[in-house]
Amino acid sequence: MAERVYERSPLILDSEEGVLSRVSKSLAVLGHAPIYSADVDELIALAGERPERAGALLLPAAHACDWWPVIREDVALPLGLAPRSVLPVGARVADSDAEALHSDGLRWALSEPFTPWELRFAVGMVLSASDPNELRLETRVPCAIRVEVESQSRSTPGQLTDLSTTGAFIELAHPLPAGTLIVVRGALSGRPVSLHARVAWRSGPDSPSWRDCGMGIQFARVELATLDLMRQQMVRSIDRFRIRTRSISERQA
Repeated sequence: MAERVYERSPLILDSEEGVLSRVSKSLAVLGHAPIYSADVDELIALAGERPERAGALLLPAAHACDWWPVIREDVALPLGLAPRSVLPVGARVADSDAEALHSDGLRWALSEPFTPWELRFAVGMVLSASDPNELRLETRVPCAIRVEVESQSRSTPGQLTDLSTTGAFIELAHPLPAGTLIVVRGALSGRPVSLHARVAWRSGPDSPSWRDCGMGIQFARVELATLDLMRQQMVRSIDRFRIRTRSISERQA
């Protein structure tokens, strides 16, 4: 499976403690070309060399509320980055700070601990605010759902680690060959489901180092009731990335 080539780069504004240095290295492994800096002046200088590359901004969650007014004026506005392009990363943002940041336009945050799948997804979301090409017709949402994979009367336990309405990735110790027809049994939104699918590809020696051992699958025809459960599950999974908890009225909208 061909890996994604990103046209825009995430900017990283780190703290003196270097809490986002690991994130920067992880993004490079995931196929991004992050622009890393330890202070605002350095970030402005680096981003100014190729401002068209700047697509999103990551900063330590612990400093997000204090730093945002300055970052908005000195970094986001000059580069044309909307608040939706900003991603606090690290410890969970305090409720009062999250409310203030949300009121100012920030929508997403990535709280520890997180997997490479979740980092890739969260950065893709904030990049999409400045580059519509980052949006997929069917978004693959990270999740962690225990499943049983049945093929030729044999059942194997696995974990579904990303999900869309057309396909998914299943972490599996011994992935099946491409083209294999399978039935995936598990629960979506608390309801048991059985999904017929075909193995589209599997990981192997040439897979990137960050990818878990497993296989990408493509669903066969999905019943409307199951499709609704999928979408509910995806919405619940996306909630993990919201900078603040949605109200009941927002969830029902």
